[in-house]
Amino acid sequence: MVYPNPYYDHQQPTIPWPDGYDDSEPKRHNGSPIAAASVSGGIAVLVLAVGVLVGLQLSGSEPTDADSASPSPTVVASAPNTPAPTMPQEPAGRRAPTDPTRLDRSTYESLTAREFALMAKDPHAWAGQKIVVYGVITQFDSATGATSFRADTGPAPVTNAYDYDQNTFVTAHDADMVANFVQKDRVTLYVEVQGAMTYETQIGGSTTVPSLMANIIESTSRPAARPAPIPAPLPDAETSSGNQLRSIVASDKPMVLATMTDTWVPQLSSKRLGLVAEGRTWTHAAILAEHQRLRQTYPGARLLWSGDWSTFSHSNFWVTIAGPTYPTAEGALAWCRNNQFDRDHCFAKLVSTTHAVEGSTDYN
Repeated sequence: MVYPNPYYDHQQPTIPWPDGYDDSEPKRHNGSPIAAASVSGGIAVLVLAVGVLVGLQLSGSEPTDADSASPSPTVVASAPNTPAPTMPQEPAGRRAPTDPTRLDRSTYESLTAREFALMAKDPHAWAGQKIVVYGVITQFDSATGATSFRADTGPAPVTNAYDYDQNTFVTAHDADMVANFVQKDRVTLYVEVQGAMTYETQIGGSTTVPSLMANIIESTSRPAARPAPIPAPLPDAETSSGNQLRSIVASDKPMVLATMTDTWVPQLSSKRLGLVAEGRTWTHAAILAEHQRLRQTYPGARLLWSGDWSTFSHSNFWVTIAGPTYPTAEGALAWCRNNQFDRDHCFAKLVSTTHAVEGSTDYN
């Protein structure tokens, strides 16, 4: 049996070369230059077409978020001593108002004395409340700053600045509001209660006071021109005499307390306004005249108001006593006799602020 040779080379028919081709060797497999140029040109056209299509697709597509985002900043190391940048600050001296009713006076509540006392007792409980307070500036200097000051305040205006007795810390809404205010100026404050604040005192301690934000500040110590006050009428003789009697009592009382308390003295007169005695109705002018006469005659004489002492049964008498003092009633009675006084116009009296009325009087 004959097996086919697997290595048998099956020859294909030879393709004749074109006329005029120099190499007539049938077994040379040189490629055609025209075919090579055609293939190269086709490839170039195909690459160009693909490029054009890709370009059109990229130019027609919308940018993504990532494409539109700005590039991340480059981190640059700073020098060791370079200060960190600071954020821009709001210009000092003026704040943008946050409450549209801040300048509306009708939105602020006037307080009674009790309500003001409750606010001063617990300012935190009143935080946010809009109220009206009055006062006098007690400290406004470099220590408090351009917009803050201390003031003594109260719920109502008063005649005497010393009657404002609540120490308060006030911060103005802006510096322009308080540019022309100084210590001792009286002010009306439309404020919002902030709470309480504690500060160090000059003597080394600390104190806690109400803290108020002032939205409106009005001066009451620099008022507009006012008409001249009408002069008060001069007191009449009776009023003037009463004032003089009160002045003499106030002047004599310290000496009586120091040198005559709980001793026996001669009592020379005891009169009250409107008393009918000795054939007359006693007025302040008549009482003053009698006391001045006795005082001139007996230089040690003093004037008492019976209501200041516990040994008088009535509290509305002007009482003239002589100067000498004695440990017992007998000494005072002896003085009365020696000076020619009868029983009704001179007797012994115990001057005291603690002794009872009973047993405090003795007669000749």
